[in-house]
Amino acid sequence: MKALKINAKDGHLVLQVENPDDLWALSIIIKPGDVAGMKTLRKVKISTGEAVEADKKPMYLKIRVKKVEFHGFTADLRLSGDIIEGPEDIKGGHTFNLRRSSRLDLWKLIGPEDLELIKEHQTRKPQVAVILVDREGALVAFRQQKIPFSAKLPGKRDEGANEEQAFRQFFGQLRQAVMAFEPEFVVVAGPGFVKDRLATFLKQDGLKVVVESVSSVSESGLREVFGKKTVEQVAGHMREVEEEKLVNDLYARVSRGRGAFYGPVETEACLQEGNVESLLVAASFIATRASEGRYAQLREWMQKVKYVAGEVHIIGVNQDAEKRLEGMGGIAGFKRW
Repeated sequence: MKALKINAKDGHLVLQVENPDDLWALSIIIKPGDVAGMKTLRKVKISTGEAVEADKKPMYLKIRVKKVEFHGFTADLRLSGDIIEGPEDIKGGHTFNLRRSSRLDLWKLIGPEDLELIKEHQTRKPQVAVILVDREGALVAFRQQKIPFSAKLPGKRDEGANEEQAFRQFFGQLRQAVMAFEPEFVVVAGPGFVKDRLATFLKQDGLKVVVESVSSVSESGLREVFGKKTVEQVAGHMREVEEEKLVNDLYARVSRGRGAFYGPVETEACLQEGNVESLLVAASFIATRASEGRYAQLREWMQKVKYVAGEVHIIGVNQDAEKRLEGMGGIAGFKRW
């Protein structure tokens, strides 16, 4: 993400989208009530004699955001709201569709998590896809997108089965799915030998492949992948891995009965004591508070943490980690003492 302008005084941001990760970050930064402006297409009616035709015309509009929708599977971000500025004859509601290369003006009350997300996404990170695979199927994962595949690959004892053809056909489907994400690395993992054959197949296309062993082709298998040191060494600091570690650490501290707090009540109590080292906030918790008009209190909590040199972590790219944090009230953290 390119931050072309950040004016905290008047709350004006000018941001340029560079990849799907940026769209996810914007879905957290933009909240109902914010003002967004960008060049867009709007259908207008044109009179040509007795006939009236409708045609889409490019124009710059500003809307007051009512709804923020991020579609992880297609990597699209939609902002819907009422038009507050534009050509004189343009009224009503409008929806912005943000994609890669979109440029957006944003006017808002800038919170600490907003600046943190912008800063983080100004540094480009490697794009990593994960394929979990065995004889019965596969799971292709990229950020918040997960594509399951079913299969029944033949074994050596299956009479009359063209084993090589079956494997190549299945691997071709997986290659097509993963190449759509344009990853720089592909992590291939699974419980058996199929992963090794798939890795060899993908390397023929020049892909950088890391092979790991996990117990199953499932969400728990993904958690195992994100816990592998080799994955982090090759791909750098993947956000999925970082979020997994933070939530795992939280659960470990809670199980030991010390060093952690969770839920809004405990969070507020620890903040009043100044006993917060790190704050973990689920992206869904932010969205819920914003939609309910209760974001101001949450923003104040995050500001208090930053004021005492603490850390604020938004959990949302790793959906499994986010769900586990939601199970603890959507907000939690680590104590200073």
